[in-house]
Amino acid sequence: EYQWRRDGEPHLFNPETVFRLQHATRERRYDIFKSYTRGVDDQSENLMTLRGLLKFKNDRPAVPLEEVEPVSSIVKRFSTGAMSYGSISK
Repeated sequence: EYQWRRDGEPHLFNPETVFRLQHATRERRYDIFKSYTRGVDDQSENLMTLRGLLKFKNDRPAVPLEEVEPVSSIVKRFSTGAMSYGSISK
């Protein structure tokens, strides 16, 4: 039921997207990776992802960089547990 079929329901990861991702990473080709991301982004517009159901407001002012926590301090908190439980913990 969930297996990709040529004439079946569309899937986010199909032979074409998987090939592009693998080829881009094996050959270290950013242009092919951009082709992969473009294809995945286009699929979200066809309501194949939750992102395709959302509309983002872009009328909000940007946060000044001085107020943004540096990457070096954010990365210190990353661990397997943090990725799983971080969104539900206080």
